[in-house]
Amino acid sequence: MKAILLSALLASTLLAADPAGPKTIIITVDYLKTDPATANELIHGAQAPKNSKEWREALTKLQNPPKSELLASTTVTTKSGQRASSESVQEHIYPTEYSPAQGRKPHAPPVPATTSGVDVPTPAAFEMKPAGMRLEVDPVVGSDGKSVDLNLAPELVRYFGDEPTLKLPTEGGERDVMTKPRFLLDEDSDSGDGGRWGQCFDRHAPATG
Repeated sequence: MKAILLSALLASTLLAADPAGPKTIIITVDYLKTDPATANELIHGAQAPKNSKEWREALTKLQNPPKSELLASTTVTTKSGQRASSESVQEHIYPTEYSPAQGRKPHAPPVPATTSGVDVPTPAAFEMKPAGMRLEVDPVVGSDGKSVDLNLAPELVRYFGDEPTLKLPTEGGERDVMTKPRFLLDEDSDSGDGGRWGQCFDRHAPATG
């Protein structure tokens, strides 16, 4: 059983060219897979990290396969009050509707069947789903200049290949003629391997600069 962690956000405010002007904010989000005990200790344990620096150090130590695995990571650079986004995705195009097999004429050759529209259903409509990581952020530097009030919308979509929904016999065994893709979204309660999701980040992340 594994747990998926939406890791700590590292928000740091850098000095601008104009000290009185807006500062640059850098936000990094990691998704890590680890065992539930480690995740629970990291989030709720007595030695849980208390700031962004400690989070980064703890998560760096946690990235130690096969016990833990970094699934995705992305960084967004923006300024206070400016919404920004980042994504690293791969497009997956897959059929959602099929036209029925046309059928063979009375004197057509017998099996083995081919993969033409005469013998099997053919795709008639398609959809596209991006798989990968997306992040949208809306940070505001506090009046003290040392804290960041952060609104964010992270999303991780994992693609686990295609699952056959129809197979036909061939000379060599069976052939997949209809399939559907298997995706897992980050808001799902099941991580795909009997695990669970956990979140660990500070919405009011300390800033430096």
